[in-house]
Amino acid sequence: MRVRHAGDREPSVPGGVAGASRPDGADRSVRGDLDRPVPLETSGAQDRKKAQRAARGTHGSDNTPRPFGAGSPPIYHPPSARYLLGSSERRTALSRLVGVALIGLLAGLAVHPSAVNAQGVTTAGVAGRVIDADGVPVAGAQVEFRHTRTGATHTVLSDDLGRFSLANLRPGGPYTLEVARIGLSPVAREGLTLIAGQRLRLEVQLSETAVPLPELSVRVETDPEFDPSRMGSTTVVNREVIEALPTISRDFTGFARLSPLVAIDEMGTSVAGSNIRFNNIQVDGALNQDVFGLSPTGVAGGQASGRVIPLAAIEELQVLTAPYDVRQSGFTGGVLNAVTRTGSNEFGGSAFGFFRNDALVGDALIGGHLREPGELDNVFAGFDVGGPIVRDRLHFFVAGEFEGRERPPDGFTVGVDDIVRTKLDPDSIGRVSRLLRGYGADAGEAGLYTLENNLANVFARFDARPDASNSLMLRYNFAYA
Repeated sequence: MRVRHAGDREPSVPGGVAGASRPDGADRSVRGDLDRPVPLETSGAQDRKKAQRAARGTHGSDNTPRPFGAGSPPIYHPPSARYLLGSSERRTALSRLVGVALIGLLAGLAVHPSAVNAQGVTTAGVAGRVIDADGVPVAGAQVEFRHTRTGATHTVLSDDLGRFSLANLRPGGPYTLEVARIGLSPVAREGLTLIAGQRLRLEVQLSETAVPLPELSVRVETDPEFDPSRMGSTTVVNREVIEALPTISRDFTGFARLSPLVAIDEMGTSVAGSNIRFNNIQVDGALNQDVFGLSPTGVAGGQASGRVIPLAAIEELQVLTAPYDVRQSGFTGGVLNAVTRTGSNEFGGSAFGFFRNDALVGDALIGGHLREPGELDNVFAGFDVGGPIVRDRLHFFVAGEFEGRERPPDGFTVGVDDIVRTKLDPDSIGRVSRLLRGYGADAGEAGLYTLENNLANVFARFDARPDASNSLMLRYNFAYA
């Protein structure tokens, strides 16, 4: 008896093709099952089988009779080649599986874009949990968050852990929260207010049965300055404060002085001791500052006392100093972040105007000497109006401010004040003026003159909400100085 190993080659069969591979049947046995041991056969049995196959003239795994010498002998692949082929197939299958998973993930995000939404620096968010009387999470509870003035409603269902989340909510309020679940008593909370960049956290408890009790009123007020969802030193100036405090320039940047870290002087607004050029002034998240650094107020047109936006269009002003929020960047001093107003389901508006001239102004004290103010006229008027175009769906808000100024220049004037103060002789000015007239140029005469400056600001905003999942805002702002 002799033992045949898987790697041994068969001797040539008399009458067959010289150098032929091992018999087909044995080859299939070795390649078909590499893990099983090769059976032992006697040499006599092996010789008989080879003689039978040689007599039939078969080669390889094909059992079709063919004459001796026809075709090529079958090629025997070692077991290692089969293992390499299997590894390549597994890598191909894994690549296809990863590709299918990525396509499915992108398709899911496209179908449910709200899953990746988050509140921005000019919007707010709400997150919380719904539990029952025993503290067990309530799944499938309907959470409705409604803006009382505009009727804009945001609805979401709590998940298996009772959690819910809403993003991209407009700051301000008031909001009303209503939570309902079949078999549980509904709960409503009114008078909720949101701040730009805030993520308000709530916990709502639903009871299984309603027990009649005497009326109990509990009033809870949140302190926005100590809200754990906000990060960094922040001062918030809401609409009520803006309307209550007096202002002459009607520039919203002036209200930044309500922050203890802000100082305003003739050089501009300094936050935390930094230069005005290192601040960031935003309106609805858009940059609205003098990027060249020439304006003393930090806004475009500040050299001509221009304003960015009508004061009546501001809903809320935030003064941020070193916020931890990574979405706020591009400054080393502070951020003045303003959010504009929107219309509501009720029509409303206001108008104002004031007038001032030299009869209402005292004499100016220049260099220790009293001076008459000269010709002075200042007319300032403005308005704002808002309301629904389609109730709960489409709202508008428009505001405008217009100012006309006429005033004499500051300082001493040639031909009016003493030569010692102006350092110029009126006779010399006259000779130069006559000389220029000879060349066709009119240099004017020495004396008082009037500076004129006209300012205008117009703001318009339209908010549309076609359904509960989509919203559209169109804003136009015009400033002239």
